[in-house]
Amino acid sequence: MSNTFLYRMPAGIPGDVQRAEHATIEPGIYDTSYPCLAYGILTKIVSGKVRPIASGDTIASLTLGGFLVRPFPVQEPAGTTAAAEAIAAGTPNTTLAADLLKRGYMTVKITANGGTALASIAKGDPVYVRVTASVSGAVGDIEAGTASGNEVVSGAYFMGGVDADGNGEIAYNI
Repeated sequence: MSNTFLYRMPAGIPGDVQRAEHATIEPGIYDTSYPCLAYGILTKIVSGKVRPIASGDTIASLTLGGFLVRPFPVQEPAGTTAAAEAIAAGTPNTTLAADLLKRGYMTVKITANGGTALASIAKGDPVYVRVTASVSGAVGDIEAGTASGNEVVSGAYFMGGVDADGNGEIAYNI
């Protein structure tokens, strides 16, 4: 195998926990009526179940579940849609328990819609979540800027730059 990284190694896969020795991960139960469609997203708890952030939510009024962790190792059964997904694409399997990062470091997918260019994200910049849909951003997207429709995620900040795919590392409740 001869992979070549000309400029920068990939930052990671969304939902992967970095520096596991510093992580606090708690289990949760998915609300199958409101499925989480990706790992590394911020979640909320409603009636004891894990749901993605929804349009019009305000961070201050939510019980945050934490960031959705990609479980490892998990092998989806042959013949399922998830088994045919590309590496790092993964759709959470709502028949399993959810893993929620309450404290630690994680790779997340960052959207450029936050009014801050991905290339200008620096260590210590605050993390925002989109709570109002826009032309270039979906509700629940992790962003780096105070654009209209974003709310800051208290206790979360970027640990450095973002790779070419928009993946970057955040610290949460550290």
